[in-house]
Amino acid sequence: MKNSESASKGEILGLYFHHKAFFNHAFLISFLINVLAFAVPIHMLQVYDRVLTSGHVETLLVITGAVFFALLLQAMLDALRSRLLLSLAAEFEAKMRDQIFALSVIRSSKRKLNQLPPLWQMCQSVKTFISGPWMGAFLDLPWVPLYLVVIYQFHPLLGVSSIVAASLMVLIALGNHKATQGSTAKATQLSVAVREHLESSIRNADAIRGLGMLPHATRLWTERLNKANEAAGMAQAVSTNATSLSKFFRLFLQVWTLSLGAYLVVNQEMSPGGIIANSIMLTKALASIELISSGWKNIQEALQGLINLKVMEEAPELKNLGKKSIVKEADGQLAAENLLFYADAGQRAILKGVNFVLDQGDVLAVVGPSGSGKSSLIRLLLGTWVPNAGTARMDGADVQLLDSEYYFENVGYLPPQVLLYPGTVSENIARLAVPDKEKILRATEAAGCHDLILHLPNGYDTEVGANGGNLSLGQQQRIALARALYGNPRYLFLDEPNSNLDNEGEAALKQAIAHASQNGTTVLLVAHRSSMLGLCNKILVIRNGQQVVFGPRDEVLAKISNEPKAAA
Repeated sequence: MKNSESASKGEILGLYFHHKAFFNHAFLISFLINVLAFAVPIHMLQVYDRVLTSGHVETLLVITGAVFFALLLQAMLDALRSRLLLSLAAEFEAKMRDQIFALSVIRSSKRKLNQLPPLWQMCQSVKTFISGPWMGAFLDLPWVPLYLVVIYQFHPLLGVSSIVAASLMVLIALGNHKATQGSTAKATQLSVAVREHLESSIRNADAIRGLGMLPHATRLWTERLNKANEAAGMAQAVSTNATSLSKFFRLFLQVWTLSLGAYLVVNQEMSPGGIIANSIMLTKALASIELISSGWKNIQEALQGLINLKVMEEAPELKNLGKKSIVKEADGQLAAENLLFYADAGQRAILKGVNFVLDQGDVLAVVGPSGSGKSSLIRLLLGTWVPNAGTARMDGADVQLLDSEYYFENVGYLPPQVLLYPGTVSENIARLAVPDKEKILRATEAAGCHDLILHLPNGYDTEVGANGGNLSLGQQQRIALARALYGNPRYLFLDEPNSNLDNEGEAALKQAIAHASQNGTTVLLVAHRSSMLGLCNKILVIRNGQQVVFGPRDEVLAKISNEPKAAA
């Protein structure tokens, strides 16, 4: 608990120092707002103690006019503070958004999604806290003692009573924080699990329907949802009770202050106007405390968000983000040097001791039984996974040091599960960059899908649904092949490229590979069909994560001729 509280304080200070100018202006505006808030109690004091006793209407007009301008200025400052906090929230989001997106994608590609908190959700919680009423309440909080001091000047008994009242409200707020901290965190965790379960079910909709799993999947999701709702309900119940108690104390203390003020007036220890003035000041003093107490759930989510966003500064994946790779002109040489990879510590190695070198224009077929580590090898060579030992190199450089611009210009990749972005076919082929019509045309002709695209409803301007939903799997795979060939890359990685292709599509794929190799592109493909082996000049055989043999195609095929299943 202490570690969590110290972390919260550290992140709050970090938020302040990152946006110091915003906060300094907000503190100054809050000071002026709270000073101007004395206009109303002073007005009431003057009305009761001077106007009503003297009957001077001129005095009433003067003090009412002065209060009007004070309230107008206060409203303008309050609006200015709100706009300032909205700007702060927008700047905070702008500072975090690119890093959040990049880190989420990188961690997901490394299969670390479950280790990553929902950073964007956390960012939005902080943004909501900053732009909502709670930040304003925190900015008003330092001026509460000012109201209590002024109340004390009217009468010590009123001052002591107000201090006790404020202390009780603070204790209620702290108690609310302690009581809901654990339950709020648990509710958030369960809510994330419910969302992930629903998203997973949607992605696997065909299997759920086709295998008759819908009732069971619905039951499991409902059970998880009920647990999340139960945890959220418990947290909300505690928070609601604390809010109700806080409201009760505030109303009772107002009554108590009025009664105590009346007692002092009866005993001629205070003027009648002091009753109303002190009641208004106490209400203003307690308002920020009550608002903070009632909003602890939102405040806790924001504090937890600040703590979790700390991973942004510590993530090694972001250290080289934005830095340019210093690489000589791409020569097409691809090398694996003693690659070793474990998915988790203590588990069997997925890949170990993989060594080979490909020169420009080579076509390598990686073959082996299912689960032998072929796709894992591609991810290591692409740099999306980090090896536990060894190095993957392109053009002699460690792939972990290559930037996105290098990959965009030099690397083509066709994953085993093709996912297209919502947008036009042209945008997808151009890798979401501004489409270059000439490059797109060359890529689609090389992939043999130009005519296919022309027969779509709007040709190259056809909108692709989420995950390519309005295209067949074969169409998606051929468009994704064109995306991989966009810009004539020096390296081409194809992971089961013919898994969803018909005979026409496979013929186009073979022609694309042959054409790419002739143009000096180094090609690596995971082959499950022996028909693809005729395209390659080298073969790498992997079994149980270990390299069995690597070399020229005919030599490797001769060595494994007595083991036909190894090359299947």
